[in-house]
Amino acid sequence: MKKKIIGYSITCLVALIIFIIFVILIKNSGGAPLEIDANIRDFFYNIRGERDGFLYHLFRILTELGGFTFILISTLLLIIFTKLDNRAISYVLGVIIVFIFYYVLKDIFQRERPYIDFRWGKERDSSFPSGHSAAIAFLTLFVFYMVNDMKLKKAIKIVIYVVLALLGIIVPISRMLLGMHYFTDVIAGFMQGLIIASLVVLFNMFMKHYGIFEKPIFVAIYEYFKNRKKENIDFLEDKEATNKIDDIESINKNEDIE
Repeated sequence: MKKKIIGYSITCLVALIIFIIFVILIKNSGGAPLEIDANIRDFFYNIRGERDGFLYHLFRILTELGGFTFILISTLLLIIFTKLDNRAISYVLGVIIVFIFYYVLKDIFQRERPYIDFRWGKERDSSFPSGHSAAIAFLTLFVFYMVNDMKLKKAIKIVIYVVLALLGIIVPISRMLLGMHYFTDVIAGFMQGLIIASLVVLFNMFMKHYGIFEKPIFVAIYEYFKNRKKENIDFLEDKEATNKIDDIESINKNEDIE
């Protein structure tokens, strides 16, 4: 437990330091692309081929793995899988925080996206930071935390970890290849996602330690109505038994009078 707390705390701290460095760089540049941004942007422009080609359609699909729809679907699946226990509550809280910071930071920086003529997407809002990168970083780290705590075969865990790692690499790359973000946008966004995921994981550990929402809410609701139904049945049975006893006593009294 302590090792996990230390590990996620270090992850949060390192991600925060990197994020702050990138924020300072972007602020000092006035939002203009850095040299590394321009070099990586031009690299992807040169290798991606023509619009409506294979890479365009492939990465338009892959990039949505960090989009709002996919994150919403993953949230609903997690709620169903966990029956809304403290993990689901933590995840939902984290997703909300990710999107709040997404809008706040974009409004603060107002960084212009790469050349509009080379963009393979419809987004027109601020470029910094990348919301897709933040979302996929949050998702991959939190799911890693969940899987790590599950009693699964080692081979299955390794497969899941590889898939998560690929998602964490492909989505940020897709944002640059599609011309929607600069390198510094996706790295800062990814760090933002790691910071929030680390904090949410630590919060979930706290909830587990103190037994907060240990029982899934759906299970608790089901048990509540099940117990209420049983109580009603017991009440009716007791009432029926009491009525029978009253009837018998009434008959006995009448017989005694006679």
